[in-house]
Amino acid sequence: MDKLAHQAARLKPSLPKTPVVKTPRILPTNTTQRWVKLERTIQQHIKPASQLHIAPPSTPPQYEQVMQQFLQFKKEADVFLYYRARQTQAAPLEPEEIRQWLERIYHTEALLNTLRGVIQAKDTPLEQAYTYLNEVIMAVIPGMRPFKAPLVQFKRTDRVYKQHEFFLHEPTAPRRFVKNIRRFLFGNSPRPENLQIAIFNDSRFFIDDFLRWYKRGTLFGQDRLVFFTNARDLLNHIEQGYMNPDVIITDILSADGVGGLFLTQELRSKRYNGIILGLSAYAEEDLNGAEFMSYGFDGILSNPLNDTTPELRQRMNQALDTYFYYRDLHKWKR
Repeated sequence: MDKLAHQAARLKPSLPKTPVVKTPRILPTNTTQRWVKLERTIQQHIKPASQLHIAPPSTPPQYEQVMQQFLQFKKEADVFLYYRARQTQAAPLEPEEIRQWLERIYHTEALLNTLRGVIQAKDTPLEQAYTYLNEVIMAVIPGMRPFKAPLVQFKRTDRVYKQHEFFLHEPTAPRRFVKNIRRFLFGNSPRPENLQIAIFNDSRFFIDDFLRWYKRGTLFGQDRLVFFTNARDLLNHIEQGYMNPDVIITDILSADGVGGLFLTQELRSKRYNGIILGLSAYAEEDLNGAEFMSYGFDGILSNPLNDTTPELRQRMNQALDTYFYYRDLHKWKR
């Protein structure tokens, strides 16, 4: 019995001060052109599968617009599914191909989710659309968790959406002046000290630079940072009680399909009340901030160049200060 207890204790995960980061596959740089060429070849030589029969009922114009966009996505995905089905032993897709398809799938799912509250609770064409998305995502990543329902929305009664606040823009000059005066007079800051911050990103390139900045003490000062390259690992550590981070900074999408969107939905559903900030390669104008706030995010830092420069490090430090400034100003609960 003592031997079994000793073995069980050894299996219990722990959080090292300097985490060991597993090396993911490096995304090739030449797959994008091959992917485009592949699409064109298929479109020229393979007949797409038949379309679903979707006849918009008497609903607002938004319904028809969304479903027409879905049909456009389906027109492209039909070719992909038909091509994959003809292969007796379909080879795994390249990482860049997986990433591109996941972006298309999640974008289409987000469009379908906008119909929540616009139509009746049960709508056959919409159910067909979600079923089709599941078929596509299973072809991209076999065994992938299917879409069971539209994304859950979480209402905020303590906060009103404002774009400049959600995208963590610095306060205007007068507000910065008041903040500096307050610090000078009272010697305090809205940002707490010694935060535990979990950072998820599936790119080794990003994690290497984040680790280097952290070891030099230039990323989030004296806060305690834990890094993850897999969103499920981060979720498991929280669910099993090994950590309860004050702040999570997460990539929004991941090449394996389990990214920050999935992570945030799962944590909010389990009543996690910590701060979740997105770090996205999408430009601010390409993201619906109000929608992401309803999904459980507290803010997003846009990095459209998708690189790790000293300027990004400075913006990450400033973004966290900015978030706590606005939270203190408006008395948000989180």
